[in-house]
Amino acid sequence: MSIKNVIRTMNQEYRSSIYYKKVLYSYLLATCVIFLLFIIIVFLFMNRDYRDTLEGMQEYTITQAYNVNQTTLKDIISYCYNILDRTSTGNILYGDTYSNALALEANELSTSIRMASSLVNSVYLINFQTGTIHDHAGRTAIGNHSDSEIFHILEDMTPSIRPLFCYPRYIDCLTDGIIHRDVPVLTMVFYSTPAGAMVVNLDYQAYSDMLSLSDSEYIDIVLVSSAGKVMSASNPDLFGTDYRENELYRRIQDSAENRGSFSYRQGPGRQSVRYIKNIGLGITYICSLNNMYIYPENSAMSMLFRYSAVYLGVGLVLSLLLSWIIYNPLRQLKTYISAHPALSSEEPKEPDGGQETMPGNDFDYLSQAYQKILNINTDLQQVSHAYMKDKNKQFLKSLLTDTSGSLSQYSAELEALNASLHEKDNLILLLGIDPPTAEQSGIHVEASLLKYVVQNVTEELLSSTVIVQHIETDSPFVVFLLNFSEPNTEEIVRLLQEAQGFIEKHYKITFSAGIGDTVEELTELSLSYQSAYEAFSQRFVTGNGSIHAAAGLRLAPALEQTYPFEIGDALLGAVKSLSPETASGYVRDFVGAVRDYRIEQILCSILQLTTSLRRLELMNYIAAEGDWDYKALEQSTLQDIEARLCARCASDIEQLAKAKEADSGKKELIDEIHRLVEENIYNPDLSVGFLANQVHLSVNYLRNVFKENTGDSLSGYITQKKLALICSLLLDTDMSLSEISDKLGFSTKNYFFTFVKKHTGMTPGDYRKKMGNSGGES
Repeated sequence: MSIKNVIRTMNQEYRSSIYYKKVLYSYLLATCVIFLLFIIIVFLFMNRDYRDTLEGMQEYTITQAYNVNQTTLKDIISYCYNILDRTSTGNILYGDTYSNALALEANELSTSIRMASSLVNSVYLINFQTGTIHDHAGRTAIGNHSDSEIFHILEDMTPSIRPLFCYPRYIDCLTDGIIHRDVPVLTMVFYSTPAGAMVVNLDYQAYSDMLSLSDSEYIDIVLVSSAGKVMSASNPDLFGTDYRENELYRRIQDSAENRGSFSYRQGPGRQSVRYIKNIGLGITYICSLNNMYIYPENSAMSMLFRYSAVYLGVGLVLSLLLSWIIYNPLRQLKTYISAHPALSSEEPKEPDGGQETMPGNDFDYLSQAYQKILNINTDLQQVSHAYMKDKNKQFLKSLLTDTSGSLSQYSAELEALNASLHEKDNLILLLGIDPPTAEQSGIHVEASLLKYVVQNVTEELLSSTVIVQHIETDSPFVVFLLNFSEPNTEEIVRLLQEAQGFIEKHYKITFSAGIGDTVEELTELSLSYQSAYEAFSQRFVTGNGSIHAAAGLRLAPALEQTYPFEIGDALLGAVKSLSPETASGYVRDFVGAVRDYRIEQILCSILQLTTSLRRLELMNYIAAEGDWDYKALEQSTLQDIEARLCARCASDIEQLAKAKEADSGKKELIDEIHRLVEENIYNPDLSVGFLANQVHLSVNYLRNVFKENTGDSLSGYITQKKLALICSLLLDTDMSLSEISDKLGFSTKNYFFTFVKKHTGMTPGDYRKKMGNSGGES
């Protein structure tokens, strides 16, 4: 269609169509109004908005600096106070002697402080009693140390419990054998007694990088220490500057408020100043914003002037074109809809002239057709979504166990699953309900219901941070696939802890969690699933309600996961030496040695230790209590096993002590046994077990002691005494055989006959006749 025809058609529609006129007039009016409002409003408020942005940056900058100091510096100071509370630290700083052992402890203290924070540059342990200073280079005399400035600072200080915080200065630093001159540091001095002091130098560059102070040319921030020295600033040249005579600083110090803002005139312009002073560490934070009517850095202002002129001319031309562009598709759409009965709400009407006409109200007609399209589309989406959701669940379940990568050939399924997971990183999260404790033993709830509760609560909380996909499996775990752009394990752990608290409060149960490794490819989910299971297994070590991330596991290397023979032998020695406290200490050492092993290796090591204890118990006739097989240990926790081992060692020591006490009085024991046999010779319960109970010893031990001291077995001695009494009664009395049997406690007469015949070779009657006649003849 030529331009001439287009213009003619537009003219015809303009004359005949009220809607087209409305569209054209609307565009022309909107163009003019928008242009005028654009010029007026933007010029009035653009700089104001930009200034508000700068004020927000100002507030953020000073608050960020304050929060960073309140957390990081306080952590360092708290750690230093913990170090100072140690006895060994007192010996190093205030002792009047110095030994190799103290040197090693000094090295360990210095290293631990440097390892506590990446901000720590160096540590001085100064002992004025010995006139020495210990740092990372070793121990040197105070007069020979390169950092002589620190001793001038100490001379000017009065010993106080409150340390000197963040004193800015320059030192010479030895790093990797290279001496770096004039390295800026922030010095903290702990000088509570004239005998010694501890100095911690913080790396100024690392500290500045951590603060990330604003680099805007309109915002300046200065951090002033309690000594009035600039410890950090947007302008690095201010480092170490004495700020006490600064007018702005003095005004802030004179203010009664610890936090506030005010307007301050400096030169021809004014500044908005925000400050925080004397809070926490005694640091004063000053953040200044230069107030201007026009900010040259505001790039939107220059763009505004360029585009406004273009907009005015082009807008008028586009109004004509756009009005037609808007109207023409609408006309074509009405024609298309009227030709399709499935979308049309009423049948097209044919007039007498044979030309098709449109329905009466165009917008009602289009609205009904559009609603019908939406309904059809919604139905199709619901069916498609349900189908893909079910298919994705089945495919995800298969991916968890696909360790060989065989499912990578299903590219279409992987592509569809990736489309539903919008972020690049994935991990598997395992949740398992903990075994009930003694307090929870009376609560009985269906396991599937508990899993459903854990799933819903956790999924609701995690959905606020990551994309959560529940995976239905046959395992007892609740399995989630988490999809995210950047890994944030700390936030996931926080949300899981919140879920634990809610569920424990309302359902009186706890659950543990294992967070798998992060993977990018869905075909690697099986690796994340395995690592999540390994992390979950750490519940054995830490107990119920534990949350472990595979990335945070620090297990010992496989070759180092060996049985700690030295500790095991020392533990057996402590039991033999009857030292319960020492034995308990070795039990704790043993558990600590295997704590970082894999769960299977921990259980094997514990079984090997209990086998050694059992061997010791058998050698000393000690009865062991409790179930110590692999399955029983697997259902317990490392803390419970440690307590059981301590109790077992204490029991063994108690029994060994009793046995040793018994050994010291063996003669008295033998006499006691003789006496008990004589007193209980008519007792039907007389036996080795009866005697062992009477003297409170084990049966085996009593047998051995008697054998060692008399040469006869105890059961043989009892038999001998009974037989002698029977023979005496047969020969020296007129008692019947039944009376003798009953008197000596035999259960039956037959047993009495069998007993006598076994030991004499004759029945009781024959023995009485034969031995009685022999006695008469003699």
